[in-house]
Amino acid sequence: MFKEEFHGNLEEFFISKIFKIPEYQRPYSWEKKNWEDTYNDIKDVIEGGNGDIDHYWGTITLFNTKKRIEEGGRTFTV
Repeated sequence: MFKEEFHGNLEEFFISKIFKIPEYQRPYSWEKKNWEDTYNDIKDVIEGGNGDIDHYWGTITLFNTKKRIEEGGRTFTV
């Protein structure tokens, strides 16, 4: 497996991408409150812009062939 590190900020990572929760994801894991919390975390970090906001994301793995991002127990499709 080829491994490549991304060196950039969250805005560079998320800009011009659409993320989707796959249908096979456990439904109870992604109620409105869950995805709103994740979305707001991302938005707060990007809008902070001054480096004052820290957020621990854990390991984010990108599967380039399927254009899928797995973040902890959550999976996003790009």
